[in-house]
Amino acid sequence: MIKKWAGPVKVQFEQLDDWTNHANTGIKHYSGTAHYRKNFNLTAKDIVAERPLYLDLGKVQQIAEVTVNGEKTRDLMETALCIGY
Repeated sequence: MIKKWAGPVKVQFEQLDDWTNHANTGIKHYSGTAHYRKNFNLTAKDIVAERPLYLDLGKVQQIAEVTVNGEKTRDLMETALCIGY
């Protein structure tokens, strides 16, 4: 018998975590695409002319495709941590 390795069809995490430590082997050994969403609000006080804003993604594993307000920014690879606006 051949064992199939597959991740769950859908799973939701409350926070980002290292999947290699997960008890579910389908998650622990997962290789594929995952989607993360983070909502945040900026106030007028946060937006100051001539001062850039940075979106800090922390430690990116492999590649991150970043979209802000429905617009793709740029792809980040491995240790690229921030995008400036």
